[in-house]
Amino acid sequence: MSFRIRLTKGTDKQKSKLTFSDNLTRLSFKLFSAPATRISRFSPLLRDSILKSNLRITPEGLVSLALFGTLITGVFAALGIYIGFVVYGIPYFLSLLIAVPLVFVIIMNLPKISASSRASSINVELPFVVGYISVLAGGGVSPLATLRRISTMKLFPTSAKEARRIGMDEKEIFEYLEVPWISRAEHERLALACEVPSDIVRGKQIRNRKNSLPK
Repeated sequence: MSFRIRLTKGTDKQKSKLTFSDNLTRLSFKLFSAPATRISRFSPLLRDSILKSNLRITPEGLVSLALFGTLITGVFAALGIYIGFVVYGIPYFLSLLIAVPLVFVIIMNLPKISASSRASSINVELPFVVGYISVLAGGGVSPLATLRRISTMKLFPTSAKEARRIGMDEKEIFEYLEVPWISRAEHERLALACEVPSDIVRGKQIRNRKNSLPK
């Protein structure tokens, strides 16, 4: 038996401005979309790691961001080695070569770092949340109502966020998967890959076509 509740008000999603990370990921994906797609196919566990984290990014976006960061680091490392080692003859500048693969490894492991931080935050609040749930259960409050209450509590911010995630229905999941730097077609493919019902995706397509028609 599963519960699906709607915890947000309104049906219209407000358009937010692109952040620096959104613009950076967008640029990275434009430059490295092809190799990032190929590499992500050989990393099947990457998607699960991202889902366990607080990152809102696709595997292809994360890989492209890692490739872009590696490229930028490589350029600065080559420049530093040329100036420090070739021009001034200081051998310590050769250690800059380590930074190139290190940046790639760090970015690719961001989901694991985020997931570890997420788990730690939950563990801090868990004893208090369990006690709160026990009190409500003893008073006859249903699990569904308990989930609603936790989702709006400022006392347990991490648990409230997790409760809102649990309460998402398919439409809210479809909207949550939409990030500013991917195209509409990519968003729909991602939603279908996450097992969002096709009728919800098709309904969004129809609404988008109606909105694009001249009035």
